[in-house]
Amino acid sequence: MSVVFERFDSPAAFVAACSDRPVNSVFAGRSRSSRERGGADWSGADSWKEAVTIAEAGYTDVVDRVRVSASRATSAAFDRVEARPARPVNGYVGGSPNVVRAMQGLPRDMRRTVREPRKLQGVTLVYERGVLAGVSADRMIEAGARMVALVRLFERAQIPVRLIVTMASTAGGETAVCEVVIKDYATPVNLAKIAYYVAHPSAHRRLKFSWLESTSVITSRRFSQGYGASVSADRSMCETLRKHYESEGARWLCINDLKRDDDVVRVWEAMA
Repeated sequence: MSVVFERFDSPAAFVAACSDRPVNSVFAGRSRSSRERGGADWSGADSWKEAVTIAEAGYTDVVDRVRVSASRATSAAFDRVEARPARPVNGYVGGSPNVVRAMQGLPRDMRRTVREPRKLQGVTLVYERGVLAGVSADRMIEAGARMVALVRLFERAQIPVRLIVTMASTAGGETAVCEVVIKDYATPVNLAKIAYYVAHPSAHRRLKFSWLESTSVITSRRFSQGYGASVSADRSMCETLRKHYESEGARWLCINDLKRDDDVVRVWEAMA
């Protein structure tokens, strides 16, 4: 089984490639499901244009749901996140007086508390979006919310997070992996943007399909007969990709790793 990769350094670059590239030889003359209209219950968007609009704006309709699920999954773990060490600092302004300095007539007679920055190495999380055709939108959203919860846990602990979303398929002895860097270490958390790529069905069932229709890295014509099989349904392929990303210092996860809220805490405690 050969494995081929194509990486995009930002969601914008990914959407632009899916929008502008011509059809590849594998899909030439065949139907393009990414551009078909209708089927929003399954694909998450009634049209290609709607999917792109949501990708660019972020998945705002589900943000509240993601927040609730993420909070439920992380409430216990948040209590165990180590706070940064604090120390008092004397200054001209502050929250309480330094009585000794004030009695001595010294300047900077107010005190404030500052948190020491934690100099910790960042982590790279890789989330595989591929699912079987029968997986419901609700299950995709719930797993995606748990992935957001995991990101929030690391951010809460001041551990920088790099988030990569992959969308992989297998067909004809070939596995094709699309990688999109959603968040880099120094990038603030944009909940709506992350929610789209980890939870919205159209990220997988329209944008990922469009990528398969246009990428030059695939060669098997079997991809055009249903867009290949989901990697998350293949235990052997899951382990292959998990080991690949572990060799790069990243933690690879898929929908099967985030079935329950306590899975978030389990993954967090194994990595933090």
